[in-house]
Amino acid sequence: GPLWVNAQRVLGYGAHGTLVLEGRLGGRAVAVKRLLRAFHDRAIGREVALLLSSDGHPHVVRYHVRVEPPGSEFTYLALELCALSLAQAAHCVRERLLGAPPGAAAAAA
Repeated sequence: GPLWVNAQRVLGYGAHGTLVLEGRLGGRAVAVKRLLRAFHDRAIGREVALLLSSDGHPHVVRYHVRVEPPGSEFTYLALELCALSLAQAAHCVRERLLGAPPGAAAAAA
């Protein structure tokens, strides 16, 4: 089915106006990376090629589709929607390995 993007639901931010938005592709919830073509035109092709070459790797998000609406200044990449951001996942791993976030002992003293 077509890609639907909820521009009101921002999941994250990147460089040069890049946003990650909530979306749907067919009946599936996806993360939609919205990139300004003026800044990212050549990099988008490289990113898609890397995602395709990493398809199936357990630690790389899955790429679904690239959409470039005619007349739009944006390119949209539909990606696997993850439960956590990379920063959130790293925080959880740090807590699990160390037992507490950095600075927690100093803050308690």
